[in-house]
Amino acid sequence: MSLALASRSTLRTGRFVRSMQSGPSPVGHPSYHHPIPFAWPHSSKFGFGLKLTAFLSLGFATPFLAGWYQLSKSGGA
Repeated sequence: MSLALASRSTLRTGRFVRSMQSGPSPVGHPSYHHPIPFAWPHSSKFGFGLKLTAFLSLGFATPFLAGWYQLSKSGGA
């Protein structure tokens, strides 16, 4: 039996279409998902802002620091 014939017969019987139809999810999800993957710190917003700023600025500065280090190592700076 060729693959073309097998695929046509599967589509004709409707087995493929029925398996692709969406139904209710077997996993129960709550109705509301938090947009951030951690709890919002309601008590210390200043501390959270300071930590977030440090984290983001270090992540942004890392490629520049690495480039500066590589240039200083080769004497090109």
